[in-house]
Amino acid sequence: MKTFKINKHLEVKCEVYQTRYSWGHKAYLYRDGEEIGYKKITYYNRTWESYEFESVLESLAEDTKALTDKEKKLFVKFIKDGERVKEDCAGLRTIATIAKLGDILGRTKKEQNDWKERIIKAGLANKGLIMPDDWGKLSEKERGARLNGAISALK
Repeated sequence: MKTFKINKHLEVKCEVYQTRYSWGHKAYLYRDGEEIGYKKITYYNRTWESYEFESVLESLAEDTKALTDKEKKLFVKFIKDGERVKEDCAGLRTIATIAKLGDILGRTKKEQNDWKERIIKAGLANKGLIMPDDWGKLSEKERGARLNGAISALK
């Protein structure tokens, strides 16, 4: 479970859960230690979030009626650009920077792509990265374009 302070009165606790057929995120919102909101999202395959817990936090902010307008604005700001996001994104930028070194270290397009792929796979191994089924059949030019697109997204 991860706990994030929004301000001196509000905090949110997030957790990942798993069942036999699915997994998901739960988020609990507290004001001065008292629970005022709860949200659960179930995934059966994968999630397309920019950072961990993004979807459940957005739903929690939208659905929690106990928030004042001022608290809701503060919570939405926290979700979009708070320290929470900066913390998650810092690691992604590091992966992108190291992967981009493939352009310098590789002598051929294949060597450059292999480096980038290896770094991206290693860096995102525990974040649910799934390579396309036809990845091995793509040309080096197409692989490079897709890898560079992934690197841009990580920045």
